[in-house]
Amino acid sequence: MRYQNHINYKELLVIGVVLLSVGYAGSLLKLMESPKVVEWPPRIDVVKAQEIVEPTPTPKDIFEATFGDDARDMKAIAMAESHLIADKENIAEKDCSIGWFQINLAHDFCNGKKVHWDKVPGETLEEKKEWLKIPENNVIIAKFILATQGKRAWSAYSSGAYLKFLE
Repeated sequence: MRYQNHINYKELLVIGVVLLSVGYAGSLLKLMESPKVVEWPPRIDVVKAQEIVEPTPTPKDIFEATFGDDARDMKAIAMAESHLIADKENIAEKDCSIGWFQINLAHDFCNGKKVHWDKVPGETLEEKKEWLKIPENNVIIAKFILATQGKRAWSAYSSGAYLKFLE
């Protein structure tokens, strides 16, 4: 509902004379030009709650959440394999390795014998590669490989290259 302050013109004239005598004629003219409108109930600005954005997990968070007690070694293995470059690809005669843990999809420049091909979602090579370039996805496959083959599945572990990345 809106209520308008009604000031009768006689009262306004009396106020005007007083204001003129004090030097406030400009204020009176402005008051006469625009009557005040009062809203009831008063309008309250509603501030929308901001969407809660979860912070992006750090590599340390990802390794600890995924590998638990093996987090330190597995992070060192991933550092040795890819320097934690998520979109790293190693395409070679015996490799089609992608992501943090250099998950090998197939031999022979990605066209030969399938290695971890069936473990990775996607229909095409490109879909599988893109999926593995997401660190959280890459560590899922790495956890499976760790559970089924152990750390020796990574050449960085077998060769000892991971040791210089231990923190």
